[in-house]
Amino acid sequence: MAVSGGIPNLKLYFMIGLPFETMDDIEAIITLVIKIKQVFLNASRPLKRIGTITISLNPFIPKPVTPFQWADFEAPSTLKKKIKLIKKGLKGIPNLRLHIDSIRSALIQAILSRGGRPTTDLLMSAHQQGWPQALKTGPQIFTAWDFNKPKPWDFIDHGIKKDYLIKEYKKAQKATVSSGCKPGCNLCGVC
Repeated sequence: MAVSGGIPNLKLYFMIGLPFETMDDIEAIITLVIKIKQVFLNASRPLKRIGTITISLNPFIPKPVTPFQWADFEAPSTLKKKIKLIKKGLKGIPNLRLHIDSIRSALIQAILSRGGRPTTDLLMSAHQQGWPQALKTGPQIFTAWDFNKPKPWDFIDHGIKKDYLIKEYKKAQKATVSSGCKPGCNLCGVC
């Protein structure tokens, strides 16, 4: 529909390093892109104009006040393996571009997104010595956080119940789909 509607190019966004992700999930990205490329190609041929598919691949960054605030940031070595697999699986496909966000940039974002007081020292170190050196001595973010350990942002009243976020995290762990938000449901506490 997009091609016949005059949209010659597509951009697809994927995250890697999500909590509970498996290598099968990474393979599924490759399979999906190849299927989309084939449909895209079949739709473009009659128009005699084949556009480009751009794949944007981004490392997952855990964020506060989400069920995945307790998740770990995947080790850069594992992220690199996943990227290598995707590159290999999509290699040689014409009219396909692969844009991969920087793992170091994502790592810095992960530290800053969940940072507490130790992040202040990291920022000072980054300012004085640069990010590479600061990251060597910075806070550990590659391990999951304890549900009971206070988080730097816990004092903020955002309205979402902590037990709701924990339940959602555990549902994700079991690959259980949650019901969508309905006005007035008050499951999370915001309504």
